[in-house]
Amino acid sequence: MAIRDEKENHMTEEMEQTHLYQYIGIENDPLYDQVMQLKANQSIYLHDMQMKVTKTNYNMYEFETDEYHECYSNVQSLYENMIVILNAVCSNR
Repeated sequence: MAIRDEKENHMTEEMEQTHLYQYIGIENDPLYDQVMQLKANQSIYLHDMQMKVTKTNYNMYEFETDEYHECYSNVQSLYENMIVILNAVCSNR
């Protein structure tokens, strides 16, 4: 019985970490689309999450929160890390 409970808990954790657009394709994600359309020195603000994404003059992407500031060389890396942070923020609410 304890083994089953551990498996159920593990399955619940995996489900919480899964993102809808991993199944239907990230190109269908409005957030991914907004990031893809950024031009140099443009930003997107995610006010609910207090996050900001900026495309720099050097075609780098900066991702900022109150506790996090990181640069990425491509949209794919940025997006993957954004999802991890968004999932963490949402699960703490």
